[in-house]
Amino acid sequence: MIGTKVTDKTLGIIGFGRIGKAMAKRCHFGFDMDVVFYNRSKIDPAEAARYGARQLETVEDVLAAADFVSLHCPGGGENRHLINAQRLAVMRPGAYLINTARGDVIDEAALIEALETGIIRGAGLDVFEAEPNVPRRFARWKMWFFCRILAVLRKKRARPWA
Repeated sequence: MIGTKVTDKTLGIIGFGRIGKAMAKRCHFGFDMDVVFYNRSKIDPAEAARYGARQLETVEDVLAAADFVSLHCPGGGENRHLINAQRLAVMRPGAYLINTARGDVIDEAALIEALETGIIRGAGLDVFEAEPNVPRRFARWKMWFFCRILAVLRKKRARPWA
């Protein structure tokens, strides 16, 4: 994610609550990003427009449309492994997945496979499914720790100060 321009890219948000709305507002008005989102309940289009965002019908629609996908949904229950192998396969090959929600929202084995096979470009993870344990397979890539965020990138190594 370091060195990647976000201007004119598409941000997909899963979960359009308080934090999802704040993210949408900052990315749309601050970085001129197109913002699409999925929320399990319908959001009034006028309300979404206040944040520079538009709602799509399914998680898959958001994943397919976005260059960056940011998760802001609760964990557990029906959201456990919400992002699984089938949904990762829908994402763009150059896309990044960002999880600051709950660790169990992502199927980590599927994410590792998607990173290893180039299905997606990278992931930014603030949480893990079995914290404090981090899967050993993540050690195959160049990684940087910023606060609690783990950035996993494929291909080129970017300098954190660039």
